[in-house]
Amino acid sequence: MFAVTQAPCRSTTGMVLHLDARTLAGAHADGDVLTTGWDDVSGRMNHADNAFGAPVFREDSAHGHPFVQFSGTDLLWTTKDFQESLPRYTVALVAR
Repeated sequence: MFAVTQAPCRSTTGMVLHLDARTLAGAHADGDVLTTGWDDVSGRMNHADNAFGAPVFREDSAHGHPFVQFSGTDLLWTTKDFQESLPRYTVALVAR
């Protein structure tokens, strides 16, 4: 079970990529396809600047939070090669 809150991440030490759908709200309307990517808010500039398919921005989930909808083969990715600089890493995400 996941709880979605408006609280910011409590620890960003060592974070190299942070994608937050709330940052898309000003530039995208509900139903917009993300063709230009998704900005990294970690401060490391590892933007998800490549897109394939049609990932869609949605303004409102069942809990009132924006999200990005992926279907089938939709992808967003960064050009950063994380394996070179991070021999060990953790990925945390909320998905349904």
